[in-house]
Formats: sequence, structure tokens, C-alpha cells
Amino acid sequence: MEPFDEKGIATLAADDVSTADTTSPSTTDEIKEHPRYTRYLVIASCFTIQGLSCGVVHSWGVQQEYLANNVYKDEPKKIETLSYIGTLMFFSLYLWGMPAGWIAEVWSYRNLCFIGVVIMAVGQVLASFCSEPWQLCITQGIVFGVGIGLVFGPTSTAPAGWFTKRRGLATGITVAGVGVGGLVIAPLTEFLVRTTSVAWSQRITAIYILVLGTISCWFVRVPTQNTHRSFRSFNWREFKNRRFAVHAGMVFFVTAAYIVPYTYLPEFWVTHGISSQTASVLIAVANVASSVGRIVTGFSADYIGVLNSLVLSLGIACVSCLLVWPFATNIGVGVVMGLFYGFTAGGYWSVAPLAAAKLFGIEKLASNTGTFYTVSAVGAWLGNPVGNAILSGPGHGTQFLGMSIYIGVLWFSAFVMAVVNRASYSKRLIDITMSSRSANAGYDRHITIFSPEGRLFQVEYAFKAISNAGLTSVGVRGKDSVVIVTQKKVPDKLIDASTVTHIFRITPHIGCVMTGLDPDGRNQVMRARQEAAEFKYKNGYEIAPDMLAKRMANINQVYTQKAFMRPLGVSMILIGWDDERGPQLYKTDPAGYFAGYRATAAGAKHQEAFNYLEKKLKSDEPANVEDTVEMAVATLSSVLAANFKAQDLEIAVVSKDNPKFRVLSAEEIDNELTRIAEKD
Repeated sequence: MEPFDEKGIATLAADDVSTADTTSPSTTDEIKEHPRYTRYLVIASCFTIQGLSCGVVHSWGVQQEYLANNVYKDEPKKIETLSYIGTLMFFSLYLWGMPAGWIAEVWSYRNLCFIGVVIMAVGQVLASFCSEPWQLCITQGIVFGVGIGLVFGPTSTAPAGWFTKRRGLATGITVAGVGVGGLVIAPLTEFLVRTTSVAWSQRITAIYILVLGTISCWFVRVPTQNTHRSFRSFNWREFKNRRFAVHAGMVFFVTAAYIVPYTYLPEFWVTHGISSQTASVLIAVANVASSVGRIVTGFSADYIGVLNSLVLSLGIACVSCLLVWPFATNIGVGVVMGLFYGFTAGGYWSVAPLAAAKLFGIEKLASNTGTFYTVSAVGAWLGNPVGNAILSGPGHGTQFLGMSIYIGVLWFSAFVMAVVNRASYSKRLIDITMSSRSANAGYDRHITIFSPEGRLFQVEYAFKAISNAGLTSVGVRGKDSVVIVTQKKVPDKLIDASTVTHIFRITPHIGCVMTGLDPDGRNQVMRARQEAAEFKYKNGYEIAPDMLAKRMANINQVYTQKAFMRPLGVSMILIGWDDERGPQLYKTDPAGYFAGYRATAAGAKHQEAFNYLEKKLKSDEPANVEDTVEMAVATLSSVLAANFKAQDLEIAVVSKDNPKFRVLSAEEIDNELTRIAEKD
């Protein structure tokens, strides 16, 4: 009897993988889009755009104060009109959340953010030519507000898709850009207003928004863009979901409450004998605490759970308004109020999108979060006016007691709704509070256990093993030929170079290049030869390239189902000649997915090779063998930024004139390289 991993697995594969050829490529697509540096560029770009957009909103008070005290000093109606501009920007930030999230998901995060950045810059330029407050309401309040609304939701949610273990920290760093932007742009705006004018401060603001925003937009994207969804596929029945409605209500109450303390705490402190300069410092303390709170709360969510962090943030914010604010009549308690409120209220913005991903799935995070923002736009519009009405009421007193109770009740309402959703998600605290390390003890170590996001990490690690092998392989199909090219690296000078290869013949007309772990590659080549031989023995003719690719993908898929196996850390690019269909190019991967390609790549620089090939193959396929070899070699040379010698490459060809799989000799490779160099 043959060893189990040979014959036993062959029988198992035949019984268990009838549907493997229909495996969705979503897992592989996700891995392809995860170069290590890309995740951090996404965070940095989203952080920058958040800072640019919300920082200008926070700095509007500087321009408003200058206009009110200098330009419209004796015109109270115009001063009153100025007070609506900040509310308009804040309102627009949320109002456009639903369309922005939906457009980002079905079209492009990057393109939508670019449009938003351009609109923000245009709004600032138009505002610089305004001479009346009502004109500023249209340009600064509405036009600029539309730009903010288009970028805020997508940049808040884009980084979450790139992380699993540190998703909370990534989101926390991103939304901390709001606070950092305010701390940087507000003093910069004040300097520009005092040294130039409000108009020129707006024009300069437009310039740095356009420059920095455009650069940042290039890196705003998600790992996978769902091209199958459309604007017509929006599911309005989500609002009938109790958990969805409760979460929307929570966001509404938080949005109504959040900005009011920042608006009225300075006035509260001044009425109790604290100087306006000191009150400004206390608000700055709250802003700094808000930025720190966003990062720390996001980080803690990775360990104690997203929903638990959300409940804690809302609960402490509620306590700070009900029990700390009424007694914050001196600097010491004022600092405590600023720290507590800024830290926890700011931390909410880190975990709110993550809670939506936890409750409703990350694949619709942008559209769901945008929907919640749009619903809460009414809260953004009502928060300050209602607070002002309470403050203006008779018998309010100097303790601002009615104001603090109003805000505390709003936070408490949000807290209750968060608790309801937390309880509906799981009755057991351990389900959420276990750290990512203990959680990973299951789905991060065992091949048969899905993560909460629906991922198999061991399969993903197999893809990383392919990239970490340090080689890049390319396959290109022409009209009458198909070519594979790979790097040839001899790891040790003492090794005989003739014994090192990654290209193998499977049948007289089929061959492959294996990229990844060498032992796994040789094992899979041996299995492919066995499958081809058994097919010919049973059927009396050679196996076709597509049948062999399908069979190898089926076997790979079995390795993702059984706990006593591991996925093979290797990718097979298979070429061959089919008498009916001509040249054939296929690729299989550790997940068990396979497909036919016009051109493909595998290994360390596969994504760069894809980008290069997509540009080159917009026109027709290569017409002959020479052109096909040239395109494959040029792709590898471009992505690796190297000029090759014959001993650096391995090339194999199958063509109409010679349909047998043939590996080029070093002399033939040298002739091809010379021909390509002379042509250039």
C-alpha cells in the first residue's frame, strides 16, 4: 500500500473537491493587495485627509472671530449669520455620509476622495472672494462642507479592511488626524489671518489642501473593491433590522451631544472666574486628550473587544458630563473634565466604525457607516441650538446645570443603545473580551477554523510564503505561443547550478514554473506528473492543460479542509498546447483557485508585474514567439529594475510551430536577451 499522503489523498481529493473549481478568488485577491508598506501608506493618507478636512472646520472659529470683531463689528445680523457657517460644515460632514460611503464601495475610494479634495479647495477659493456672510454660508459652509462629507466617511473606514489583529489601533491612528489637524491648522490659520487677511488665509488653505490632499488620495484604497455591486443594489430593508436601527440611534445621540461641550465649556469656565486664555488652554487639553483617546481606545479594542470599548467610552463620557462638569468651576477640576471628556468622546470615533464592522460585516462598512452619519446629521444640526435654548432659558443659573444634564442624557441614551447591541451580539463577556492573542489561538493556528471576518489565516500565510521566497515568475500568452520566465538564483556557491531549477516538464506538451517553497514545489510537480500519467493510462490520450490545472487546484483545496494537512506554500503557473484551443496559460494557488490567463505573475513582485502587464496588454496579444518572450522578459526586468544575464533567467516556451514544452538553453536565452537589447 502506498503512503497515505500520495494515494490516500488522491482518493480523498476525488471525493471531496467537486466544487473546488468554482472557488471564489476573494481570498487570493485580498492577499494580492496586501504589500506590507501599503497598509501604512493607507493609514498615513487617510490620517492626512482627515486632518486637512476636519482641521479646517475646527479652525473656522479663528476666522469667525476676526470677521466678527473687525469686518462686521457693528452689524449684529451679519455676525449672527456667521455663526451658522460652522454648523453648516459640521452638518454637511454627516449629511453626505450615505452617498459617499455607497459611491466609495461601488466605484472607487481613491477617486471619490480626490473629488472631495478638489471640492474642498474650490470652496476655500470661492470663499476668499466673498464679501457677505450669506455668501460664506454657501461657499465655506455648503460647498466646502460637501467636500468634507465626501472624504470623511471613506477615509474613516478604509484602513480597517487592511488589518485584523491591529484593526482598532489602525482606525484610532487614522481618526486621530481630526484632532492633530485642529492643533496644527488652527494656529496656522490664526497666523495667516493676522499677517495677511482672511481671504488670503483661505487661498493658502486651498493650496495646501489640494497639494497634500491629492498626494494622499493616491494611496486611499481598500484591499478588494466589490465590482459586482451597483447603486441599485442598496438594501433599504436594513433599517428594519433592530440592531441596525439601535446603532443608528446611538450615532444620532452621540452626534447631537459631542460638539456641545467643546462649544460651551469655555463660556462656562469664564463665567466662573477663569480667564479666557486659561479656558482656551483647557479646551486645548481636551483636544489633545481627544487625539490620544482615539489611538488608545482603538488599541484597547484589539484586546478587550470593540463593543466593550464602545460601551466604556460612552459610559465614561456620560459620567463626565453628569458628575464632573457641574463641579469643574476651577482649573484643577476643569483639567479633569477636559481629559475625561476629550479622551472618551474622542475614543468613540475610533470604535464606532469598528462596531459597525463587527455587527454588520466589514464588506459594507463604508456604506453602513455613511448611512449612520447621514441619519445623525439631524443630531449635528440640533445639538448646539437646543443647548443654546436651554442656556437662554430663565432660571438656568451659573452652574450650566441644565446644559450638563441635557448632554449627559444624550450620552446616556447612546450608552443604553450600545449596551443593547452588545447584549444582542453575545450574552457571554468572554466572547468579546478575549484578546486577539487568545482568539488567534483558534483561527490563527488551525486551518479549519474561520476568523470572525471569514478568513483562513493559514491559507493567507501560505500566500505570504510564496512572496517571501524572493523569486518572481511571469507567464505570457501570445497568439501562437505561451512563455514562462522566472529568476534563477543559486543560494550557495558550492551548489551545482545545473541542479537548481524552478521550471519543470510534466508531459511532453505541458510544463510549469513553481514559485514559492522549493520542497513544496517539487512535491506538487511529482503529483502533477502522477495525475497526468494516470489520466493517460485510463483514457488513452494526454491530459489537457485546463484539466490538469483544475485537478491540481482541487487537490490544493483539500489541503484547506483537513486539520492534519497544511496548504502548500507554492504557486504553479502552468503552460501547454491544446489542439483545439491553442496556447494555454493557467495558474493555481494554495487556496485551490485556478483560472486561465492572458498573462499572470507570482512571487515577490507579482502585484507590480500585474500592473505592468495590464498596461501592456490593453492592445492585442503578442503576435509571435519572439514578441511573447520579449514581453515576459521585459515585465520581469521592469518590476525588478534589473538587466539580466543568461544565467539569471529560466525560460520555457510552447508554440504552434513546436507544441512540445521546451526549456531554453543558456545560449538560447543569451541570444534572446541580445535580440531584445538590440531592438531597444
